[in-house]
Amino acid sequence: MSGFELDRSRYRFFNSKQHRDRSPYPFQEKAINALNWLRINHPEGFASMLVLPTGAGKTYTAAHWILKTYLNQGIKVLWVAHRSELLRQAAETFYSDTSEETLPDRDGFYTFVSSAEFGRCCNVPADNPDLLIASRQSLCSGCNLDYVLKWAKGKGLKADRKLLIVLDEAHHAAAVSYRRIIDTMKKYIPHVDVLGLTATPYRTAQSEQGSLKKIFSTGSGIVYSIDLNSLIDAGILSLPKHMEVNTNVDMTQLFDEDELRTISRYDLSSLDEKSLNKLNENADRNKRIVDTYLADRDTFGQTIVFAVDRLNAIALQAIFRSVGVRSDYVVSGLVDANGRSLPLQRNAEIIRQFREGALEVLINVNIVTEGTDIPNVRSVFLARPTRSKILMTQMIGRGLRGEAAGGTKTTNLVYFVDEWRGLVDFVSPRALLDGEDSVQAHSADNRAKLRQYIQFEEIEAYAVGGYQNGSSAVIRFHNIIPYGIIRCAYLNPDGSGEETEVSKDVVVYDEALSIFQKILAELPAVFSDLDKEYTSAEVREAASSLFFRFCEKGNGSFIGISSGIIRDLIMTYLQTQEIPQIRILENRVSLFDVAKEKYAEGMREKEIDAVIEDVWNQNEKIRGWYDKDFYYGLMRVYFNRMSAEASRTPEFVLPQKEKMDMQELKKYYPEYFRELREYLILHMKKDEEGYYYSAVQEDGEPPVRSKHLAAFEMDHIIPISKGGLTVKENLQMITRKQNREKSDSV
Repeated sequence: MSGFELDRSRYRFFNSKQHRDRSPYPFQEKAINALNWLRINHPEGFASMLVLPTGAGKTYTAAHWILKTYLNQGIKVLWVAHRSELLRQAAETFYSDTSEETLPDRDGFYTFVSSAEFGRCCNVPADNPDLLIASRQSLCSGCNLDYVLKWAKGKGLKADRKLLIVLDEAHHAAAVSYRRIIDTMKKYIPHVDVLGLTATPYRTAQSEQGSLKKIFSTGSGIVYSIDLNSLIDAGILSLPKHMEVNTNVDMTQLFDEDELRTISRYDLSSLDEKSLNKLNENADRNKRIVDTYLADRDTFGQTIVFAVDRLNAIALQAIFRSVGVRSDYVVSGLVDANGRSLPLQRNAEIIRQFREGALEVLINVNIVTEGTDIPNVRSVFLARPTRSKILMTQMIGRGLRGEAAGGTKTTNLVYFVDEWRGLVDFVSPRALLDGEDSVQAHSADNRAKLRQYIQFEEIEAYAVGGYQNGSSAVIRFHNIIPYGIIRCAYLNPDGSGEETEVSKDVVVYDEALSIFQKILAELPAVFSDLDKEYTSAEVREAASSLFFRFCEKGNGSFIGISSGIIRDLIMTYLQTQEIPQIRILENRVSLFDVAKEKYAEGMREKEIDAVIEDVWNQNEKIRGWYDKDFYYGLMRVYFNRMSAEASRTPEFVLPQKEKMDMQELKKYYPEYFRELREYLILHMKKDEEGYYYSAVQEDGEPPVRSKHLAAFEMDHIIPISKGGLTVKENLQMITRKQNREKSDSV
């Protein structure tokens, strides 16, 4: 049974009366046995998680067990996920595994799929399907949950009525809507089993007391788990060898502001063909991909290249062929010169040639959705960046089949890295496979991993420049080397009726550490009702309020903190019900603290140089973290700053703050300055497009507005020179340009 396509909502999966070629691996059999034990020993209902790493077949393992133990016995199953891709994968897995072996007592069963693709309708058909596969959004929209409850209860509520709820990507189960689904079903169904599927069950160090533990409360909360290394050791999965190749293509120059915003919110696939051609036609990037393969052709061997789209696949194919590499491409929706669809047999024939070794390189766009079995892949070239963890999992999964599963001992995962300047958060294959404990590996002994957060080369040049320019370059260099990392993960509406899983690591710098701690400590007070679903507008407003309350300084914001980052913290808190944790980097050394300890008032230049040299020679940890020129530049800047602070004259008696102008207030009463600015910003007029409006508008002139708060500053309604005070009631927000023009006219 093959070729399943999710093109409608209702299906009948028949017992095909034939034996399946695929059967569970030994570790999957152990998982199934553990699930059987759980069900037998908790007849009143259970709630637990199945934890398998990326590429280990969580969906197949669960579906195989559900077919035999629930659907075969006529027990209804509600399968919940957050994206159509996951729903499609689940439906295809059930379709492919339905057989006489998995469904011996029934001829077949009905399935209903509810997602954005089908209008998000959960009005379940009258034929009462056995398996309902639905998106979280569709279940919680309008009255849909009432329809689902009616389906689950059936005709007349029997005392032995049972239901299995499966939560895919269960690490998000603490979100309000997931809990509402579970609680609603448990209120009316006598026996409800809850099974969570995930690769990363816990996001914080508080896992034992965390909110997931409250939901998955049976036993330890995990019915069965196995880690990636165990599957590699057993030969089920191959050992991934990571390689990152910089394309040296600056995407911020390639795409315009609107295109970058679209990619950031959705993904590359959201761009139209004209925009995508900017990337497809980039000869340097395409050549870089081919040259990487040619540089180590024997090592890479048979390679799958994931291209951006069909035009990119065709362009890459032309270059590979021109240098003598046996290659071809497979894409969906391919047409000939007359606009006629080419036969699907073309893809099957090319895949057959690749499987038999006639082709070295297979370039593709759609192969991950076809369930194609290609065991002889030695390398995967990831030339298609994505924000989707699902898509990235599918792509790297094509090359992770180990020797015991008919594949290879090792797999080369080559990730082509473009320059996005932090504007788009793409999924890193290394981070995806490393999983929850990856932060623990970030130390001076593994700077390669730390580079994903910090561009060391730029910082080193900056630090040395600061030293050469002397005290004129006194800035906060201690902000540069990170102190720790906060892992954020949450589901974010993407505008298409679905949700994208956002997973990012927020870098915490020395100076910002206390600010992050204050913001995190405030979250429970700001969001006191964790049973409420807060709107996007409420989250944005809270993020802005916290930013202006804690972060704004006289000459700008703390490095590494923005209202957007605070929003990430808030969303993570609301959906995990736990305060995000700051995870300190191993063996972290703060040069700022070292300089404070070594500084003595009145030190001369030669004395400072000698101290800096001695510290370098005696401290092995510092030599592990820093390059010498970079270290020397930072230390010299710190000493210069301390000398400048020591030579300051005593402060004069300050005048009353309400009578100060803005510059004086910012300098001597920064907290009061921030309080006033925060108040005014929160009360500014703002339209639906995100434009802020000046408080002063000229009749007959276009409105004075901007999307950037930096364009506005506080202004006295009644000037101080005429008796006005620096208080909320006498202040307004106008643009900097208006304020300058106003000053010039006085």
